Amino acid sequence: MKTFKKVLAAALSAVMLVSTMAIPSFAAGSPTTKDISKATVKVEDQTYTGQEITPAVTVTLDGQTLTANKDYKVTFTPSPVKDAGSYTAKVEGIAPYAGTVTATFQVVKPADDNAAATNNKPQEVTASAKKAVTTTVKLDTSKAIQKKTVAVKKVKLSNGADKKTAKKIKVTVTGKGKNQKLKIKIPKGAKKGTYKIQVKYKVKGGKKFKTKTVTVKVKKAKKK
Repeated sequence: MKTFKKVLAAALSAVMLVSTMAIPSFAAGSPTTKDISKATVKVEDQTYTGQEITPAVTVTLDGQTLTANKDYKVTFTPSPVKDAGSYTAKVEGIAPYAGTVTATFQVVKPADDNAAATNNKPQEVTASAKKAVTTTVKLDTSKAIQKKTVAVKKVKLSNGADKKTAKKIKVTVTGKGKNQKLKIKIPKGAKKGTYKIQVKYKVKGGKKFKTKTVTVKVKKAKKK
């Protein structure tokens, strides 16, 4: 009996000792914070439309593409994105992501706006039976045009203009930089009429053809 009481007393002491010991918590802790400033941000240059633009932003970190408004939020400066110029996209992390990272991009006007003829009025020339006649149209562009790529793409005829004359029209580029000009050569014996000439060309470093339309009115030579 005495032995039993000793065993019971020892068991009770052990229980009391355990109850006073600190028990570690296994509750879920906060997730590990990830630094978004190390992410790669891509924003493509945008084409000017005259309307507000919302550029697509791609954010990758450690090979993983993050989700907008879940992993991060984006703000643009200046805002709204509308006019031609330079802009900054600021990416700010949303928990568990933290920190910020930025990327810049451009809003650019279409090539035909950047390389537009400063004089959009029809060019007038007087036909000659003995020699070709030329007219020039100044281009307003900072990008050099690859001269070997310049050619007539197509010609629309009106007011008596004929196909024979259209097939013989030649176009070249003269000058450099902002002084570049399109030189339109109308063949001798050209028929009176309006020739709407679409010129194709490539700018330096460009892979795709651009186009520019120049209208030339050919007048009949006065009889002497």
